[in-house]
Amino acid sequence: MEDAGSPQIGAFVLLIPKNSSQRWAYRVDQTDSDGSYRLGTVPSGDYFLIALSDGSDVAFRNPKVAAALSEAATAVHVEPGEHLDFKLDLVSTATLKLPPL
Repeated sequence: MEDAGSPQIGAFVLLIPKNSSQRWAYRVDQTDSDGSYRLGTVPSGDYFLIALSDGSDVAFRNPKVAAALSEAATAVHVEPGEHLDFKLDLVSTATLKLPPL
């Protein structure tokens, strides 16, 4: 992940299952010094993928928050054993309209 040609370090990358009953299928990582991230052992299915500028206090497992994040995320489909590589645009957490908890 890059921002203006420079690696984006420490971004919060979140994979949200489209089916909200699959709470166990969430995957989370932070970008490394080269802007890379890894979401391991992802079950096949449909997801939303988003990179947040700061995810430290985002209650992403809350259904209302997950729904709001999904609106700003990219829809992705994962097949069994598939290795995917996505270039993501960074979403500023401050600009999201997350519901109060």
